[in-house]
Amino acid sequence: MEHGKTPKIRFHGFNDNWEVRKLGDLAEIGDIDHRMPETVDNGIPYLMTGDFININELNFSGVKHISLEDYKKLSSKIKPEKHDILFARYATIGAVRYVDFTGDFLISYSCAIIKNSKKIYSKYLYHFLTSDMAQGQIQLEVNTGSQGNIGIETMKNNINVSFPTHAEQQRIGEYFSRLDDLIGLYKRKLEKSLNFKKAMLAKMFPQNGKPTPQIRFAGFSDNWEVRKLGEVATRHDNLRVPIAEKDRIEGCTPYYGANGIQDYVKGYTHNGEFILVAEDGANDLTNYPVQYVVGKIWVNNHAHVLQAIERVSYCKCLKYAIHRTNIEPFLVGGSRAKLNAAIMMDISIPLPTHAEQQRIGEYFSRLDDLIGLYKRKLEKSLNLKKAMLEKMFP
Repeated sequence: MEHGKTPKIRFHGFNDNWEVRKLGDLAEIGDIDHRMPETVDNGIPYLMTGDFININELNFSGVKHISLEDYKKLSSKIKPEKHDILFARYATIGAVRYVDFTGDFLISYSCAIIKNSKKIYSKYLYHFLTSDMAQGQIQLEVNTGSQGNIGIETMKNNINVSFPTHAEQQRIGEYFSRLDDLIGLYKRKLEKSLNFKKAMLAKMFPQNGKPTPQIRFAGFSDNWEVRKLGEVATRHDNLRVPIAEKDRIEGCTPYYGANGIQDYVKGYTHNGEFILVAEDGANDLTNYPVQYVVGKIWVNNHAHVLQAIERVSYCKCLKYAIHRTNIEPFLVGGSRAKLNAAIMMDISIPLPTHAEQQRIGEYFSRLDDLIGLYKRKLEKSLNLKKAMLEKMFP
């Protein structure tokens, strides 16, 4: 038995040395029969590594099913059960998932099953295997070729596990599981908010040339009017100034390109309330880059700068109206598609009265604030987990 290093951060009351053992000495590891089963309409869920989603989640929606007879044959040697760990041996090699539920299902032989063991706390082992220390070992053992993979025997003999006493394992395992729960919560909230925004954009803007949308705020009943963008906004591209990266002076002003903020610089080109629409270099032609910005900004020559005409259009609403428009048919050029200024200003968009625009713009702006909040919370939680994985494993 080999003594290992101790981590930078430990829970209070723990100071024993850590041990190092081969993964195969700590838990049974295996995979199911390699025969490919026939799928059936109803039966036992049969997962692949592609059904790994998010952090420690398995995707059972739309999953394949196999017969009970095939399930019994394929799982005669080993099968996944509660507290086991699933380890991707192909494709996303080294990705792991913890089975935290009871129920029959099977995972293909592209995954190894690390059985729950009395020798090590399973939640601890799961989180250890996600650490940089373990992932570095795993990647060194990958068999390269037409399809990269890692063998069961290699996993058993060449992956070393560092671990403390069982009591400290429990504290560490539960700590990271709570972090995963928090990360999962923010991911679900973010996804729910994004889906809700998408649904409301479809319902609060007219569809298929209709004069009014499906949902409106109380007190508004006038037909919407289709206007050319040049009739409701002015263009301020003449103030744009591109700066090569080496020539930028560091500052606090956001420096915008086609797809958003590229840097922060000293000085500004525009000051006010604007909409930025990618001119060329957009990274997504389907979800075309359109941004609402306010205050002092610096814009290079890859984004058009629009400003709503006072009492005609409301900037926040106009942003969403442009964003909903299919821009692709108006693009010219080859590999680097471009939205010419004259063509852009001739695009037709539907708009209601100015008062209704204000209500719509503020509503979706609040939704975007909520989405931004969940994004920041998710990013903060992910960064915390990454930092603690580095500091709580030696």
